Amino acid sequence: MTDLSAAVTPQSLFPPPISTRSSAMLTSISPFSATALMWVRIKSSILLRITQIEMEFYPYQVVHAKTALELAYPGIVSCADIIAVAARNLVLMIGGPYYTVKLGRKDSLTSTAYTVDGNLPKPTMPMNQIIQIFQSRGFSVQEMVALSGAHTIGFSYCKEFGSTLYNYNKTSESVPSYNPRFSQALRNACANYNQNPTLSVFNDVMSPNKFDNMYFQNLPKGLGEAPWYWDENGRYWV
Repeated sequence: MTDLSAAVTPQSLFPPPISTRSSAMLTSISPFSATALMWVRIKSSILLRITQIEMEFYPYQVVHAKTALELAYPGIVSCADIIAVAARNLVLMIGGPYYTVKLGRKDSLTSTAYTVDGNLPKPTMPMNQIIQIFQSRGFSVQEMVALSGAHTIGFSYCKEFGSTLYNYNKTSESVPSYNPRFSQALRNACANYNQNPTLSVFNDVMSPNKFDNMYFQNLPKGLGEAPWYWDENGRYWV
């Protein structure tokens, strides 16, 4: 069996610099749309009014697209529909299937960060809390696992999971399930995340720009992290 971890270096983990990330930045929309789907189930909308706080959660591309569409067709196309269509088109562009997107979503007239916090899963949450969040939105564990496959593309900010890389516990510097080479590469790539909150790494280090199931294949090799994978109910569906 090929040792895939040998291909993992700090350089292979990094997405392109923000200044040259025009197409790569679009890959943030697909994992975002999977997460936003949970929010849509309870609000039937996506954020409309963008503040400095929520901008971290909201892709800049959506704001630009919304502005252009408002100039041409005022009050017709919602941000929620923009995200849904952009995600579908991106999946198709990188080798995934085409699927029909039903349109007609409406955006909320208000946007507050406190309504998001605690209602969307974070990598640092315990597994039972993550499952509860999904189930409260009507998703089964199987659907939760399937949705996480959106992370086959895109990237994550080091600040969101930095606590799993350094001084994880008394016996391990990082998450014990990580492949040692992968773990070291992550620590090198995210070394300055406290000073530079824009540092990010690919979710799928083997084929980050391809829509495939490599994200799931990476987990048993220790080349990724998904809390549900170490839960008996979650792993059953992989």
